[in-house]
Amino acid sequence: MRKVSSLVFGLGVFLFFWLVLPYHLRFHEQFQFFRFGTDYFMDTVLHPEGFSFYLGGFITQFFLYPWAGALIIALLLVLMQRLVARISYGVPDRVAGRVPGRVSGSAHVNPLLYPLTLLPSAFVWLLLCNENYMISEVVALLLALWAVNLYQRAGERKSRIAMFYVLQPVLFSWSEEPR
Repeated sequence: MRKVSSLVFGLGVFLFFWLVLPYHLRFHEQFQFFRFGTDYFMDTVLHPEGFSFYLGGFITQFFLYPWAGALIIALLLVLMQRLVARISYGVPDRVAGRVPGRVSGSAHVNPLLYPLTLLPSAFVWLLLCNENYMISEVVALLLALWAVNLYQRAGERKSRIAMFYVLQPVLFSWSEEPR
């Protein structure tokens, strides 16, 4: 049921951006600048949110073809939903109110709560309908979710603390938006 709901969600996103908003993707592609080369890479990555901006620019160049842009957006949103599900199902039992000492797996969680993991992706889907919301912000959100998942999967307390101090500057440089 879980994979089917993710597949249906991804198919809905794909069809929406391919058939309903194809020119929206071309609009994004026309206003995004991307170059291959070390100079552009270094100039972009050295700024806050530079890495996610660089990846977003790379992804946006495929929006010239509406089917490819719709497929990329659908894959990104399904990946976001799967990361949110993995994070929410990996909540330690002492936090979730279950038996201490075990990390909850999919067998311990109410299956009716799985559709709630679609809400963040659905919200980002609505945000992507705004022409001012760039795909680099979705990439930054995915990087942050990946880091939370990595932190949560780290073993004991000392390894989590070490993971925190390693991931904090990496996330700041990769996905922090300048204010």
